[in-house]
Amino acid sequence: MMLSIPDEVEHSLPTLKPGIVLVVGNPEQRSGLRPFSIRSLLESDTLLVGVNGLDGDTTYLASDLTIDAPVTQLDVRRILAIAQTIQDESRARSHQTRRRMTALHALALRAGNPAEGPERIEALLADGCAVFNASAAGLWLVDSARSTLKYATSWGLIDQPRSPESLSPEQIIDETVRRDLHAVELCIVGPDSGIRNGLESATWRWVPIVGEDLLIGYISLAFRSPEVADVDPLSLDAFASVIDIAVESSLVRSLARESELLFRKLVDSSPKALLLVDQDGVIAQASRAATVISGRAPTELSRGTVSDLLVDPEAIPWSEWRSLAPGETLPAEYVWLVRPDGSRRLVQLSVRGVERVIPESPTGSMQAALHLAMEDITDSSRRILELELMHDLTRMVSERHPLEDVYELVSSRLYEFHNYRLVTIGALNHELTEIHAYRNYLTERTIPLAFDVRVGLCGQAIREDRSILAENVSDWDAYMEIDSDVRSEAIALIRRNGRPVGLIDIQSDSTQQLGPQDLKLIESIATHIGFLMERLNVSDRLAHLARTDGLTGVGNRRALLKKLESMIEAGREHEFAILFIELDRFKGVNDRLGHLFGDEVLKQVSGRIKNALRQDALIARYGGDEIAAVIPGLNRAEALLVAERIRSAITGRSFNYQDQSATLTVSIGVAMYPDHGRTTDDILGAADRAMYAAKHMGRNTVYIAHI
Repeated sequence: MMLSIPDEVEHSLPTLKPGIVLVVGNPEQRSGLRPFSIRSLLESDTLLVGVNGLDGDTTYLASDLTIDAPVTQLDVRRILAIAQTIQDESRARSHQTRRRMTALHALALRAGNPAEGPERIEALLADGCAVFNASAAGLWLVDSARSTLKYATSWGLIDQPRSPESLSPEQIIDETVRRDLHAVELCIVGPDSGIRNGLESATWRWVPIVGEDLLIGYISLAFRSPEVADVDPLSLDAFASVIDIAVESSLVRSLARESELLFRKLVDSSPKALLLVDQDGVIAQASRAATVISGRAPTELSRGTVSDLLVDPEAIPWSEWRSLAPGETLPAEYVWLVRPDGSRRLVQLSVRGVERVIPESPTGSMQAALHLAMEDITDSSRRILELELMHDLTRMVSERHPLEDVYELVSSRLYEFHNYRLVTIGALNHELTEIHAYRNYLTERTIPLAFDVRVGLCGQAIREDRSILAENVSDWDAYMEIDSDVRSEAIALIRRNGRPVGLIDIQSDSTQQLGPQDLKLIESIATHIGFLMERLNVSDRLAHLARTDGLTGVGNRRALLKKLESMIEAGREHEFAILFIELDRFKGVNDRLGHLFGDEVLKQVSGRIKNALRQDALIARYGGDEIAAVIPGLNRAEALLVAERIRSAITGRSFNYQDQSATLTVSIGVAMYPDHGRTTDDILGAADRAMYAAKHMGRNTVYIAHI
């Protein structure tokens, strides 16, 4: 095909891709035509032949082959043979390039899964040498300051120079490399590496490693001859990419290891107990503080789970914990941790979602994990609970709560919050011979309702009038076994007015040996209960005095009114009788024998009336020499009989005091509820009027009110 020059040549040659091109003369220098390059339009395996001697043109010297005109059959055969040879060499080179790229693709897959350290990269360099038929390879990396090219690793180099003629790193660095690093005096850091046998005069190819438009380093390849070193740039660039992947993966893994080592250092130096666990609770790492709080060795912790540490594994909301993203937290949990010896500690357990490197992962892959912080709050929580208990006890004492409420509060708090195995509050009987249990809490056991003070540690505490702490009950002969799991016992006495009236008894198993702090706690509680008893006793005495006549010891006017109000309110259809009793001519006795004698007479009269009535009757001094009696459940006839019995008890006997003596009579008025009144005032008025009627009838008589 004949082509005009230059437009048809420029447009047609790249499309035709001819195997042989004959150029007549030197068209690139013809006057009137713009300059262009024929070779730049052709494939590398196209034979370019210049023909000399036609039309007087000058010879095209840029051709691969020059022949003289006229062109003979022998010239054609020679041209065809040369073209065939070029085509064969091109196909071989193309096949070799494809083979290299396939091998480099396999290396790239392996480079993305690096194992430990530079040894893996050295293996990749060895595989690269096999691909390119190189004899040695080295990896050189640029430092962060970009002033130093540091030796990283190699294959085929020796660590020490074999002879004075061996090449040093400075000698094998190509000038091109120095120019690429923009350093006039490049600092080379690495082993003073020599080259293996026969490589002192090797041909070196330096392949730059570029990542994200930044020079990372170089691969140096040593070839035994320049011909072998003639490797296509595309394959070398692909190999550089493989090594770049391996270097980056190795760096990521190295950073992950450094981060993990730093985490381990921080964890071990932390005063808190820290655990790194997977989402199934398997412990991966534990701080030194975690071994202390758990009572387990590091190897024992690393073989277990968080659930192994807890008294109640169900206390952990694992489903919520597993949903935590890195950095997320949840409110702390308060759980009991159990040690191998059975002892327990209350811990505050905080959780945070994190990520960790998967163990033995060749790629340094990450997985979701949990970071747990455990803080032992046993002692601080105990102090808070004790303060709360003391506060509640103080309030109950000041408000004079019933003793039963106090016993319930104390025994339940000690059992539930302090994990004692047995808690008993006992009271002594009046004879000081038995201890009766008011409240008790016991794990899977029952206890007697009463103890003889002659047996057991409780009995010993009563007999010796002191507190007892038995840290090991097997050392105490007086110990009375109720529960075979009990290992220690503490007893504190409850005192009222200095006298033992009860006790607090706590017992515990091997998980929580009792000590001085436990004894101190129950002694403080016993003191508060004693205060409450004394306060209640004083209150009772004051209440009694408020309802009692100070002279006679019977009820007073206030007690009478309260009694009548309560009886009327409680049973409006139930009968009761009220008697008004007044001494006849008592003023004359007072004037003649004196007020002391008169006071003694009132005391004796009150006693005789009390002896004449049932236990459920109320006797009260209504005022002066008037005494009232309220008797439930009587009808009229019965009320008159009781009144007559009282009159006879007073009238038939004299009253004696010191050397003086006198006889007296009484007038008694009787009123019935509800016949004579349905209110307090009405019934009192009826009895008073009946009493005065008896006086008007001549005294020393009984009179019942009229309806």
